[in-house]
Amino acid sequence: IILNEDTGEPGNTVFCFPPIYGYASVYKSLASRMKDHTFYSFNFIDGEDKIKRYADTVSELQPEGPLTFFGWSAGGQLSLHVARELEKRGRDVSDIIMFDTHLLPEIPNIQDYYELTKDELDETNEFIKERKRFIKEMGVQYLEDEIFQRIRSYLKFIMKLDAPRVNSDIHMVTALEHAQYIDVPLWESMTRKSFSVYEGFGKHVEMLFDGVIDRNAEILKNVVAVRAERENLHTSSVQRIWNRNASRAVFRQYNHDQSRQQDRKAS
Repeated sequence: IILNEDTGEPGNTVFCFPPIYGYASVYKSLASRMKDHTFYSFNFIDGEDKIKRYADTVSELQPEGPLTFFGWSAGGQLSLHVARELEKRGRDVSDIIMFDTHLLPEIPNIQDYYELTKDELDETNEFIKERKRFIKEMGVQYLEDEIFQRIRSYLKFIMKLDAPRVNSDIHMVTALEHAQYIDVPLWESMTRKSFSVYEGFGKHVEMLFDGVIDRNAEILKNVVAVRAERENLHTSSVQRIWNRNASRAVFRQYNHDQSRQQDRKAS
C-alpha cells in the first residue's frame, strides 16, 4: 500500500512493516508528515512464506539501489528478517529504522501472550490494548475481531523468529519509558555495521498518535537523512542520541572495528 505521493526518487522510498496490530494504515499519519519520501507499507500476511513474499514485493517496487526499512514495535523485528532475505539475494538494505522495537530476550513472558484471551491480553500488554484507539481513529470498528486474530497470528510468528544478523545500519528511536533500557550490546550483535539510539517522544503506545507524532516525525526525517550524510562524510559507525531538550541530535561516536581492536589488545 502506498501511503503518500510517489516522489519518483527510489532513494527516497521507505518500506514500512506493521506493528502488532497488523495493518499498514497505522503509518498513514506519519507518511503525511514525510512528503519528501515515498512510504510503502505492508499489512501482516498469513502463510509460512511471508518473508519471501515481502522481499519479492520490495524487489518489484524498487528493483535496484539501497533500501530503507521502517518498523514500529513488532514491525522492527519483521523488517530485520526481510532485510536478511534480501541480502541473500544480493540487495543492500542500507538502513533499518525502528520505533521502540524490542527483541524477544527483552520482552518478559511473551511466550504466554498468544495463549491469552482478549481480556487477558488487554490486562497484560498496554500496546495490544491500545488497538482500540487505533481502531477508533482509523474508523474500522467492524474489524475488531479480525484485528485481534491478526495480533494472535503475529505473536505466534514472532515466537518462531531467530535473531538475524544483518549488514544494515540500525537506528532505534526509543519511547519515553524505554530510553534507558535498550540492550545496546544485544542490538550491536544484530548488525555488522552500526547501531544508533535516538530518544523519542511519548510512551510506546503513543509514538504515532496526536500529541507526539509531529516530534517523532522530525526525528525520523533526521534519521532518514543520515544515509546521504554518511555517504558524503564517509562516516561508518556512529551512535546518535537524540536529545529532546536540544534542537539537534547529540552524537556519540562508536566504531565496531576500533572496539574489536581494543578488545583484542585487552586480552
